[in-house]
Amino acid sequence: MDIIKIARESGFVVLMEGRIGQDQYTSVCGTEEALKSFAEAMQLASSTKAVRSIRFRPALHTPGPGRWASSCQRG
Repeated sequence: MDIIKIARESGFVVLMEGRIGQDQYTSVCGTEEALKSFAEAMQLASSTKAVRSIRFRPALHTPGPGRWASSCQRG
């Protein structure tokens, strides 16, 4: 997730971008409306990410065939 890109798309202006050593600094400025738009975009991005992680996560436990064999037999 590119937070600076989302901030720009929400209406923020990037005032400063710089690097000191391995630390990167970015300063943004915007209106209250831009802040609301940014908050909505971040909420949407995080909920979309959460849905993707739930939908596509690998199974934590796959029962062996013996466990299901008895419930699948017709009697």
